Amino acid sequence: MSKKQSSPSSQSSQKGKEIAKKEEAKPIPKLTADEVKQLAIRSAYECFEMKAKIKKMGEETIPAHRAGKIGDEEASKDLNDITKALSLDTGHILIESILEDYRGLAFQMKMDLHKEFDCKTASEKAMVDLAVSSYIRHIFLSKKLTYNQSFESYYHEINGYFNVISKEIDRAHRQFITAIESLRVMKQPALKVSVKTNNAFIGEKQQFNNNVKTNEPK
Repeated sequence: MSKKQSSPSSQSSQKGKEIAKKEEAKPIPKLTADEVKQLAIRSAYECFEMKAKIKKMGEETIPAHRAGKIGDEEASKDLNDITKALSLDTGHILIESILEDYRGLAFQMKMDLHKEFDCKTASEKAMVDLAVSSYIRHIFLSKKLTYNQSFESYYHEINGYFNVISKEIDRAHRQFITAIESLRVMKQPALKVSVKTNNAFIGEKQQFNNNVKTNEPK
């Protein structure tokens, strides 16, 4: 009896299995530490980089929302992510960190300080956030200290509480002053000094020139 010949489909299937086995047999290449680091950086960049999300928001999400294709919840999720990422401008994260009663004051103060110091750079805007946070904390703690002065008698625990609150008020005050002074320094124009001399020793509010020729014999 002659052997039955296999059909073309079964031959193709057999070849596919053989190729798959060969692929499985190939060793999987390992990544170096530097390759893993670069992979992690790219992953974080794709996750948090806002340019692509902003572009998608303008070209897809907002038009789809206006056309009624997506709901408010889906549209606001992308917008919420963007406002958080741009918190140095929007104040989103700063406002979330502050009690609700003080949020209006904090936001207005942030906008006013941006205008006062003409904030352009990220470092200037971040310093404004520090100043606002410190000021609001100072106001909040001062209010707590004032409201707690109605005790008829004071004992060790209450005195300790007042002591802690007072120290935190002082700390908030120092942090606010430091942030404001840092902003002032940032906005000061660079000092340009032109010295035409052989030797110059420049001190605060003083200048010492040492270019006098002497007739002393060598």
